[in-house]
Amino acid sequence: ALAEAKINIVGGDGQFLDKFFKAVSLGHAVDGALSNSETLGHLASEYTNGQSSLRADVKDVLMRSPMDGETLKNLSIVGALAHVIKASDGSKRQSLERLLEKAKEMGLD
Repeated sequence: ALAEAKINIVGGDGQFLDKFFKAVSLGHAVDGALSNSETLGHLASEYTNGQSSLRADVKDVLMRSPMDGETLKNLSIVGALAHVIKASDGSKRQSLERLLEKAKEMGLD
């Protein structure tokens, strides 16, 4: 997509490019992690093969969560997952616990 894009950036203090390059780097890191980790690939397989929707699952978890918007805004990803895990059970809890561990490994806490 970038090869065909016609990008013209005017003005600014360079923050746009910094954020853009960080976003691209993060995307490459996530792609690499999914490609090179059997465990992470297995955990994400339902999302990468189209069987499940991450957006729908996150929305479902948050809609049933006892947290309000203000609480969510002030939590880290790891903190939000830990809070949601407390209200979950069964296989959903196990999946969230594995996701929490991966988030910690990636330094998102």
